[in-house]
Amino acid sequence: MKRLFILVILTTLLSMGCGTEEVEEKPIEENGDDLVKQKEDLNFVVEPKYDEADWFSDGYAMVGIDNTYGYIDGEGKEIVELKFDDASSFSEGFGAVKLDDKWGYINEEGEYLVEPKYDNAHDFKNGLAKIELDGKKGVINKQGDYVIEPTYDFIWVGSGDMIGVSDFDKGAGFTNRDGDIVIDLKFDSVSLFSEGLAKVQCKEEGKYGFINKEGEYVIEPKFDSARSFSDGIVPVGIKNLVEKEENVKEEVELWGVIDKSGEYVIEPEFKSISNFKGGIAPATNMKGEYGFIDESGEYIFKLESDSSDHFKDGVARNKSTEGKWGFINKKGEFIIEPDYEMAWPYKEGEELIQVRTTDEQWIVYDLDGDIKFKLDSEVALGRISEGKASVFIDEKIGFIEINK
Repeated sequence: MKRLFILVILTTLLSMGCGTEEVEEKPIEENGDDLVKQKEDLNFVVEPKYDEADWFSDGYAMVGIDNTYGYIDGEGKEIVELKFDDASSFSEGFGAVKLDDKWGYINEEGEYLVEPKYDNAHDFKNGLAKIELDGKKGVINKQGDYVIEPTYDFIWVGSGDMIGVSDFDKGAGFTNRDGDIVIDLKFDSVSLFSEGLAKVQCKEEGKYGFINKEGEYVIEPKFDSARSFSDGIVPVGIKNLVEKEENVKEEVELWGVIDKSGEYVIEPEFKSISNFKGGIAPATNMKGEYGFIDESGEYIFKLESDSSDHFKDGVARNKSTEGKWGFINKKGEFIIEPDYEMAWPYKEGEELIQVRTTDEQWIVYDLDGDIKFKLDSEVALGRISEGKASVFIDEKIGFIEINK
């Protein structure tokens, strides 16, 4: 669960540099920087008292003390008593909770939708949730009833009207939201439908193609790798022999982009191409040059970096070749220079960016790259979500209000 990542980040922040080597104390800011917030400057929703916590989701946050877990609301009130052995974030009005080594679901009043009986329980998506029992996967609805009995080895539940299912002995196919098989289990693997087409791997040659919701091939299986459709196009990979030096050839996977007719809109000449979003995609050419390309395969800009997230609200997190984090705009310009040890992935709609310096100070920027505030280095900041963030102070976790 994501809280494990939060705890690793928060506890690491205060433990770094605590070995035998003496570390020089660095001031947060000199010259009267009034952007630095001390503990007493923070607007606490809940004072630090918890050992573990998730960020807010669906209006609630999971919290834990002494390995027992419950939930708080946006005002910091414990709406579900801390009595469970484990718990996950709320999704679509329900939280998965663990008791006596079994998982079930509760509603916002703490009442059981399903009493703990599963080996694992996942978030609800579009009214359905995947569960696991005795090594098999199934699906339940918001009434707690089985849509699909736990009989499959793999299940993929998304926001669409088709559910991907896989049986080791039979193969992979699709059911509808009622659990009826609508595309036979005749593939080696499947991915969820995107823009009306689903990526499938055929059993015979192991190649990837794309089918429609009738199970018919729209694009025949001939690719060695493929992503899912977005913006009406999809990156695909095909293995080929490339001359590395005179009389020496090496098999490499070349990436290009096809449309829904299967025609190349970008020839397979790249080392890698990620999915397109808003008409652009991160890509690396065979020279190792990295940047964002448009739908014709031309670089809009190149970056001295290893990777970038997709753009959200006009910004994207970027990791430099030195392993430092910054943020760029759609022109490839750094609105926040890549000088930071760590950066939370930007969450669409939050309008705030979080980064951490090498001397363990958290800084919050707006989308123009202007500093909103800094935190005292003794305060570790969790991910901002729904206008709140967890803070780690004196080995305990609380929540603060974040004003945009």
